Amino acid sequence: MGDIGGLAASLYMRGISCIQIPTTLLAQVDSSVGGKTAIDFCGVKNLIGTFHQPMYVFADPTFLNTLPEREIRCGLGEIVKHAALSAPLFDLLTENMERLFDLKFLAQLVPENIAIKANIVQRDPNETGLRRCLNLGHTTGHAIELTEKTLSHGECVLLGLLYEERLARKHLGTDNAYLDGLDALIYRVLTRDAREIDVGSAARLALLDKKNTGKGVTLAVPVKKGEFALLELAYDDYVRELKEIRETL
Repeated sequence: MGDIGGLAASLYMRGISCIQIPTTLLAQVDSSVGGKTAIDFCGVKNLIGTFHQPMYVFADPTFLNTLPEREIRCGLGEIVKHAALSAPLFDLLTENMERLFDLKFLAQLVPENIAIKANIVQRDPNETGLRRCLNLGHTTGHAIELTEKTLSHGECVLLGLLYEERLARKHLGTDNAYLDGLDALIYRVLTRDAREIDVGSAARLALLDKKNTGKGVTLAVPVKKGEFALLELAYDDYVRELKEIRETL
């Protein structure tokens, strides 16, 4: 609802002020911050949208007490993604693996996650460079989300991150011990076996991702603790390699 409200505010009378009051973990740690407002269109994620920064964001952690576990898992998808960009957060989550569904612990994580994203957005508000790191797991994850209708956004991001870090291992210089630790966080949160995903159908939709810069598929992938890189693959290679990865998970 934050996306729809923000988009409406950006369009009405060529833009009016808005305040975001996120009530889910996902919205508190991610979507309410940064000013991206968009809706899906013609089978493409977030195809119609604007950048429209809210005047304020009020994130009250007491809302977490109202959420089913599925919504907590959804928000954890973005928290784990932020951990792939922040060494301190990665270490904190790894050291508290058994507390990932503890609401008091999660409430403590909300300000830190907001700070991580706000810092990146402040340095690159319109996603011309650094902000692309926030797309970790999202190119493949968004495609999975469009094909696997029963999965939440956060679950799809985790699945996308799982596949994309495998691609990073193959094509880039990576710290594999760190990526093994990232895998452990992902598997702690996920309940869906990645091998159940129709990754071939998802891969076809990834070619439509608006973040692609060439004729192939452009991915933001984790490589080392707190570091990411951009990886561009030809479409046929991307499809083939995802299918190969699926058999090894």
